[in-house]
Amino acid sequence: DEMYKSLFCPICCCAYAHDAASAHAPISMPCGQLLCRLCVFNTHKAEAERKKCRFVKYFSCPLCRNKIHIDKIPQPSAIVMSMVRLLGTRQELLVPTLSGVE
Repeated sequence: DEMYKSLFCPICCCAYAHDAASAHAPISMPCGQLLCRLCVFNTHKAEAERKKCRFVKYFSCPLCRNKIHIDKIPQPSAIVMSMVRLLGTRQELLVPTLSGVE
C-alpha cells in the first residue's frame, strides 16, 4: 500500500519519527524527496568522505541525484510530521496484529 510506504524513509526503511529532534524526523528535501534526518546527515557525510574533505557545501540527493546545498536543508516540517502521525495512527488501526490479540 502506497500510504503505508510513505511512513518510512526510502533509504534506511525506518519509520519516520513524530519528534522534530529525532534522528528519524522527516526532512522534505529541496528536490521534493522525503528522507529521515539521519539519512540526510549520512549522505552529506559520505559525500565529504568521497571527496576527501572535512566539509562539503553541496551533496547529491541519494534518490534523484539532484545537487543540494547544505544550507538549504530545512528543519523537519510540522505539517509533514503531523501527516506521518495521522497516517501511522490510521495504519495501526488497519493492520491486524500477527497473533490477533492486542
